[in-house]
Amino acid sequence: LKPQATRLAILSLIALSLKAAASDSKNGLEQGILQYVEGNTAEAAVILDKELAASKSKPHELRVRFYLAKLKVEDDPESAVKMLRPLLKEQEESLGLDHPDSISTARLLSRTLSRLGTEADKAESQKVLEQVL
Repeated sequence: LKPQATRLAILSLIALSLKAAASDSKNGLEQGILQYVEGNTAEAAVILDKELAASKSKPHELRVRFYLAKLKVEDDPESAVKMLRPLLKEQEESLGLDHPDSISTARLLSRTLSRLGTEADKAESQKVLEQVL
């Protein structure tokens, strides 16, 4: 499968499993991700904002902040970068750079910086990836 088709297949599987879980659960993170996967980004943002406000654990809060930043990548990459930089720093301090959540954030930050296109952004993108590899 092509990378795009593989990604869509994975997102579909995640959506199906989250749909089942969301019907039995009140987990806002799962519901927010489900809305994101289904393309309802505005609804996802509302759910994730509420989940962030109610978050009682640092790892959970960091994960919610990751998805809130991910919502902004397509429409407002500069804003996403402003959210992802401090998020990665906090993840490094709380979880370590070898944690899967930190690696996901670093990859998203790197891709987003690359999209911005300036030489400084591209250099930072490379530096971010080197931190976690």
